[in-house]
Amino acid sequence: MKHLIPEFERIKSRYPAGCESSLVLPCLRRIQEDRGYVADSDVDELVAWLGVPRIQVEEVLSYYTQFRRKPIGRWHVQACRNVSCSMRGAERLIDHLSRRLGVKPGETTADGRFTLSTVECLGSCGTAPVVVVNETYHEDMSAEKVDRLLEGHAARLEHSLQVFGRKAGRLSRQIQATRQERPLDAFAGVALVVDAPAREILP
Repeated sequence: MKHLIPEFERIKSRYPAGCESSLVLPCLRRIQEDRGYVADSDVDELVAWLGVPRIQVEEVLSYYTQFRRKPIGRWHVQACRNVSCSMRGAERLIDHLSRRLGVKPGETTADGRFTLSTVECLGSCGTAPVVVVNETYHEDMSAEKVDRLLEGHAARLEHSLQVFGRKAGRLSRQIQATRQERPLDAFAGVALVVDAPAREILP
């Protein structure tokens, strides 16, 4: 979290003195954006930096369902189980998701691809039942739609890995050629060529 302190200082400058507790929510959101979840060490460091009781940070983390306390899969599947969704078959949908993924709510598949969670209202009661994958809403869901959704994400990952494998092969050949021609520049080429394509092709 320490590398985020300069950014937190800029956020803090927008608030009156003595309003440190108001910084808890935006700081936690930024930590999760950076790490993917909020670790216990992040809480320790945030409490120390803000000078607030730990309970204030823990209350925010436990109240807002979007905060995560442990790593999750590449795709976070969240199924709403509140009243409107339940009345339209959310429990059956959650059971179906659990069987398809082979995990219970709160668990991550062994390959690290999917994490299944159940949440309260997602604010789309008129299109229940609702499933959110990462930040994308999928509404009026059924078992058949869930199957197509999961298969689509699996196919995307497989395609990305194939593309990445082909690019990695070309890159390896480029590195070998560079080492023979300009040994001292070889690693500079790796930094320039590898970093950008990896971000572009992975979903």
